[in-house]
Amino acid sequence: NGTPATAPSVPETVPPTTITLPTTLPTTTSTVPATTTTVDRLTEIQAIYQDLENRRVQALWSGDEESFSSLFVDTPYKEESLRALDLVEPGTPPVLVIEVLEILTDGPDCLVFVELSTVNESSGSPDQRTVTLQPLGEGWGYAYVSEDPGGWQCTEPHPLSG
Repeated sequence: NGTPATAPSVPETVPPTTITLPTTLPTTTSTVPATTTTVDRLTEIQAIYQDLENRRVQALWSGDEESFSSLFVDTPYKEESLRALDLVEPGTPPVLVIEVLEILTDGPDCLVFVELSTVNESSGSPDQRTVTLQPLGEGWGYAYVSEDPGGWQCTEPHPLSG
């Protein structure tokens, strides 16, 4: 092939162009979708329950009956739970490690879930319980806690009502 090599053509110089940007940028609106996934709701319930448990344990180990009883809705479970104040020696409260495993009922008037909790310093096995919360003030309060896997789900009379 006897064709001589040639250099590529060079484009002509183009004068610079001025671009004018608008003085205001368009605004965009974004919405955050409501929490609908099971993982998000489990996390939310775990945070609610962890807060309740931290306050319960703190009140119990400090002997603060008023703070302790304020965590319970007015059910027979509240009266039964107050007996714990006589059983715990004041001192440093244990650290609880809590995991919400499953939501059984999730409504505006009743929240029931299965939780697994361990005391941080304990070498014992974790406790699995079914927790029933009901509205209390601006949040939730204890209505019933049991080792029954189905628990009380607010659809029949309270288990301690006789």
